[in-house]
Amino acid sequence: MNESKKNPNFFSNSDRQVFLIKLQNQLDMGALLSRYSRTSKLDIREVFYKEFESNEQRGRDFYERVFLEYGDESVAELVNIHLAVQDISNLLVKEIEETRIGASYIEKSSRYVKYDVKHDGKFLYLSFEKTGINGIFQNEYENLMDDMFSYYSRSLPLVIEIVRRENPFESISSDKSEHNLKAYETAVRSRALDDIRAILPVATITNVGISSNARTIVGIIQKLESSGLNEAKAIADMIYEEMQPEFGEIIKSAKNVHGKSHVEYLEGTRNLGKNLPFTHKFSEDVVLLNYNQYTAGSINEFFQGSKDNTDEENIKIIQSISEQRRNRRDKIPRQFEFIDLIYSLRMNYGAFREFQRHRMFSILRGNLDPEMGHEIPEYIMKSPDLSNEFSSLCKRSATLFKKIAESGQPNEAQYVLPFATLYNIKVSGNLRELVYFSELRSTPQAHPDLRKIAISMADEFIRREGRYSSLFKFIDRNNYHLGRFSQEATKEKKIENLKKK
Repeated sequence: MNESKKNPNFFSNSDRQVFLIKLQNQLDMGALLSRYSRTSKLDIREVFYKEFESNEQRGRDFYERVFLEYGDESVAELVNIHLAVQDISNLLVKEIEETRIGASYIEKSSRYVKYDVKHDGKFLYLSFEKTGINGIFQNEYENLMDDMFSYYSRSLPLVIEIVRRENPFESISSDKSEHNLKAYETAVRSRALDDIRAILPVATITNVGISSNARTIVGIIQKLESSGLNEAKAIADMIYEEMQPEFGEIIKSAKNVHGKSHVEYLEGTRNLGKNLPFTHKFSEDVVLLNYNQYTAGSINEFFQGSKDNTDEENIKIIQSISEQRRNRRDKIPRQFEFIDLIYSLRMNYGAFREFQRHRMFSILRGNLDPEMGHEIPEYIMKSPDLSNEFSSLCKRSATLFKKIAESGQPNEAQYVLPFATLYNIKVSGNLRELVYFSELRSTPQAHPDLRKIAISMADEFIRREGRYSSLFKFIDRNNYHLGRFSQEATKEKKIENLKKK
């Protein structure tokens, strides 16, 4: 390649095996990468300078031709998109984030962001008009939302004081350095937010950032179209309209004849599951329903190819793996993905919001409803006045839910329920993911509700298959009242050191 073509605006280098493609247009990026499958040239940079550099429409023309002639939607996976969706409910964001493959999400956190003030004279809940709920319930909806957020705002400072009273600094650390004192205050505030968020309704507004390929965005649009929620359909249209000018050749498959047919299919299959009984029928929150016992008893075959294994050989393999793991980032080998697990879990909706982020788990869930009741958080329980008002609000939400659901709107009724509502899900996964999940979510800074679920899931499997206990090497079963203190202290210390430089 001659010197005149070594343009740093297009590629990070012109003569190495590995290089960054720095094209601004994502259609050009995807079209160029797709040429790997059809070009005989050794260097795709040559393809760019010959076919793309002087033709601004090259990428757009390529995608139009591919979809028109071949219908090969896989090339849409080569186009990467960063999408922001704001001011949507927590009900809708869970619908979006349920699309597990081909997308990464970052969402506004109710663990770190306070919801105690009004914006433009209104608390941060979805406006009644966007919910699609029958107009006869508007006053009840808005009154309940305002009362829930008012409780949140009034109670947050009280819960902070309860957390501080129950966990005085002296019981956490003897080091009264400035960075430790700051860490303590942050940990107290975080723990209070963990508890008080339980009263937030599912209608609470949030924001989500999505990093995804174009094919997955098409799937998200179709999923939202089929959800039965007015809010979801409106956002699906907005995403489509926003992407149309720049990604029209790709995005049109969301709403063309085949796209509409697929949405109808999704609507039909979604309706089939509406009447399934999801009520948790166990006294425990975590129940291991089933696992692949043959594989669990024959792990030696997957490591050494021998079917004539013994328990002693299995245990030696497991112990060897455990001994070699230095920290939880050393994941156990892929062979353990062949041990399948199915759980029935009961947790509050707030904990579910965190649990759903683990995309290697397959989750079967129904609508949220108040049938199983609600959980009152630990520090709210320490105040009779706070806990009584908390329960009263939960009961009001359950009553309004029933009215809306019985009027023929069970989907929309979910908006009025608080994060404290108990939720039953079925979960399918494998042992490798269980070890990763339980070690990560048992760390001190994890949300206490999800931390309890993570440890219980691991313990339930170990109870049935004790030979695998050493794989769960980095589960932290200690009790922490201010779990974020250590992490915050480390952070503050680093900030302090940076200021000294």
